[in-house]
Amino acid sequence: MSPNISPNFIDKAVGYINPRWGLERLRQRQAMALYEAGTSKNPNRNRQTDRGDADHGIAMTGYPMLQLAREAQENYDVLKGAINTLESRIVGAGLETEPTVLNQDGELNSAFNAQLKMSYQLWFKQPMLSSKLSGGDVQRLQVNSGFRDGETFTRFVSGKGVPHKSPVPLSLELMESEQLPWNQDPMFAADKQIILGIERDRWSRPKHYYFHKVHPGANNRYTEAQETWRIPSHQVVHYYHQIRANASRGVSGFHATFRRLSELRDYENSEMVAAKMAAALGIQIKRHPDMITASSWDDFKTLPGERLFRFQPGMIADHLAPGEEIEPINPNNRPNNGLNDFRKGHLHLAARGIGFMSYSSLMGEYNGSYSAERQAMVESWMNLAPLIDHYVNTCWQPIYERVIETIIINGLIELPADIDIRTLFFASHRSPTMPYIDPLKEARAKQFILQNGLDSWSNMVRSSGRNPNEVKQEIMQEKEFLDQYVRAANDAKIK
Repeated sequence: MSPNISPNFIDKAVGYINPRWGLERLRQRQAMALYEAGTSKNPNRNRQTDRGDADHGIAMTGYPMLQLAREAQENYDVLKGAINTLESRIVGAGLETEPTVLNQDGELNSAFNAQLKMSYQLWFKQPMLSSKLSGGDVQRLQVNSGFRDGETFTRFVSGKGVPHKSPVPLSLELMESEQLPWNQDPMFAADKQIILGIERDRWSRPKHYYFHKVHPGANNRYTEAQETWRIPSHQVVHYYHQIRANASRGVSGFHATFRRLSELRDYENSEMVAAKMAAALGIQIKRHPDMITASSWDDFKTLPGERLFRFQPGMIADHLAPGEEIEPINPNNRPNNGLNDFRKGHLHLAARGIGFMSYSSLMGEYNGSYSAERQAMVESWMNLAPLIDHYVNTCWQPIYERVIETIIINGLIELPADIDIRTLFFASHRSPTMPYIDPLKEARAKQFILQNGLDSWSNMVRSSGRNPNEVKQEIMQEKEFLDQYVRAANDAKIK
């Protein structure tokens, strides 16, 4: 268990003035013994502390880590660039969603799938109730918050009395992590099934979420921020980054790199200050006491205005006293020649800790050999694949299913009698694929693999993030079009 931290005199005094401040102060002190990213002191003395179960650790350090992550994204370019890369690689401009409903004979129902796609795209243009964000914007915000904060919540708002922005009577509402209480509020203490704001059944499945009615940080709305409302779990999609089994809430994906990046950031700022000081022009006048008598110096230093030097190109300093010389103050160890190598080594380690990107992607340096750059890209995309799968299956697929369900229930599309109802929610959500470093080399390698029977054409298409059946249909359609186009062009030449 974590250390039992008793309230001290200051804690009690703060709690007497404002109980909420006192509770928050005590909770921050308890966080000192848990995640390094949630502490404010050197953790080296207590690295093997037993932190209890997953929910206990998250309750103590989840909010401090969330604050660290947001501050770093707002003020540190390295972390901001990492999150931008994550968004572009998981969803890009938006997942390409293709319904793949099957008939009872196992074939794609092209007409019905086309109708579903049209209705879905109309909804995807503006799925939010309170803003003009597109579906792609919503997906990028979900990925951003889910990895940076550790979790994000999406609530379904349905009904015909709601001012929806599409023909589909369903809208989304995004809610940030702190809108679900982190600590064990007194109202939850009597019921052990409510943990971190989530009510669970006997099988530990979420039943209800107790959200604050407004964001806890909302100005001039303190009373409403303390009130919660109970929302059924089927109206909420909880997308979170889980690193321990049975955890109810998520942990920031940057938790293992916070300390390194924070200290590296402080070091960079110190080096910047040192470089600025070195770049500032400084001049000192050196005097040789053995070459000038005290009396003559006393006479010279009393001359009015003689100590004013106006610097300009090609100037001649002809008003120095005997025995004086001008010498610039210019430290010769700035800028630090070892800074780049030192910084590069730490950012290599940080990139490994982040996981989904290589050092080249993190820093935008692509000056290695083809083999080295491709190896780094392949490794980063292999680490990215689980993140894509997790987002699609736990966040966007449930949203897609609710959209299709709303379309069918409200009679926007007639359900065909010959479809396999079990495949009604089947769809492929294509994310951006790994780009080619050298397209010609990649194409020749794939051609060699196919010609020697080392892999199938369908598997290669799947590895590029596409559906082989759809690609076959597109090729057949384009082949027919190209044949007609070439025939028409030849007929025009003959005439």
